[in-house]
Amino acid sequence: METLDTIRLRKSTRAYQEEPIDEKDLETVLSVASLAPVGRGEYDSLHLTVVQDAEFLHQISQQVSKSHQGGRDPLYGAPTLIVISSKENPSKGMDYSNASFVAGNLILGATELGLGTCILWKPAKILAAKEELHQQLELPEGFEPTLTVALGKPLKDDTSKKEWSQRIDVNRV
Repeated sequence: METLDTIRLRKSTRAYQEEPIDEKDLETVLSVASLAPVGRGEYDSLHLTVVQDAEFLHQISQQVSKSHQGGRDPLYGAPTLIVISSKENPSKGMDYSNASFVAGNLILGATELGLGTCILWKPAKILAAKEELHQQLELPEGFEPTLTVALGKPLKDDTSKKEWSQRIDVNRV
């Protein structure tokens, strides 16, 4: 698949099949995430945690649901949640920037494999704030959850590509 086609196919998936993803596909997605550009090449400032334990996913979902109105599963039934954690960086915002690049690579790699993804900010905030959940992540010292990505097989197979369009305002100087 061409890179531009993969980008046009990428969508936020909000309904997943219950079955787990193939281990080989998971390893590929994690490897692609690790190829992301990272400020100053400080890859040791990032950590990935794969959450597939159904009970832990349920606990995360319940805590996120308590923090906002909605009614539906805030993890959208994804069988896998990738937690991208960062060490605090002296350059303000670098931790979020690096985590975003990792998430971007991860979702494009998953799209290439026919998997669905959705970047989720709120679960990372809950995992950082709730000590009992934070401990279950077994993170190395100094790391805090920064972003999460729901991952799994989409409930509906949608291979339609987005149309080329300029959706973000641009000015030229």
